Amino acid sequence: MVSRTDNGIRATSPLREGAAEEDSFPSQAPETSTDVGMGSSRPAPPQDTAGTEPWPGAGPRPDSWAQPSNRDLVELFDEFLNQKQQFIPSVPKHSLFTLRDTNQRVIRRLHKQLVATPQTSNAPPEKISVVPNQFLDPSNFPIIMGIDNGTRCLSCGTSAPPTLMLEDKEIMALYQNSQEAKRFTFTCVATGSTRRFESVAFPGWFLSTSPKDGQPVRVTNISGEAEIVNFYFKKM
Repeated sequence: MVSRTDNGIRATSPLREGAAEEDSFPSQAPETSTDVGMGSSRPAPPQDTAGTEPWPGAGPRPDSWAQPSNRDLVELFDEFLNQKQQFIPSVPKHSLFTLRDTNQRVIRRLHKQLVATPQTSNAPPEKISVVPNQFLDPSNFPIIMGIDNGTRCLSCGTSAPPTLMLEDKEIMALYQNSQEAKRFTFTCVATGSTRRFESVAFPGWFLSTSPKDGQPVRVTNISGEAEIVNFYFKKM
C-alpha cells in the first residue's frame, strides 16, 4: 500500500533551506500526485443502539474506532467532534503525542528540523501537538501535527513532489480552515501495533525516516529497507 508505483529505490533530494517561515525536509523521487477533495457537511449523528457507542461522524461508527489500538485517537476525535455537534463555543486543546520509528528511534527536533535518533537523557522525543481535521471522514483518523505547542506544523507543501517542512502556522487556526489544512493533514492508519501517516494532499506519500541515525524526517512514495514508514504513536 505504501508505494503507488514500483520504481525501485531513488535518491533522496538534499535538504532544502526554507524561507523564514518554514524549514524544509527532503522528499523522495518525484511522482505526479492527485489532489484529494476536502470535507463535506455531516448529517446529524445516528440514534444510539444497544451496545453501540455514539459518535459524531456521518453514518455508522467505523470499525476502526472499535480497535483497542485506536483508543487514544478515538478519544481525541470524540472530544473535538462532540464539541462541534453540540455547538459548544470553546474548542478543546490539542493533545500531545510522541513518535518513534520501528528502529526504536525517537522523532525529535535538531537544528530546526525533525530527525530520528536513539533516545537518550539529552535527546527526549519531541512533544507533538495533534488535532483532528474536522472536515474529512474520520474513519482513517485525519490529523494535523505540530511542535512548539502547536505553533509550527508539519506540511507537505503545495507542489509535487512533496517536501516535508515545518511551517509557522497555529494548529488551532488550521483546525478551523478547511482549505489551508489540507497540506498539513495526514491519515493515521494502524498496521498492527504501529501506524502509517499518509499525506492527504499527496496520496501515496508517507511520513518516513532513513535507516541511518540523525537523518531528517521526510515523506516518501517508496518502502522497504530504504525507508521506514511505520511508527509507534503514543499519547503523553
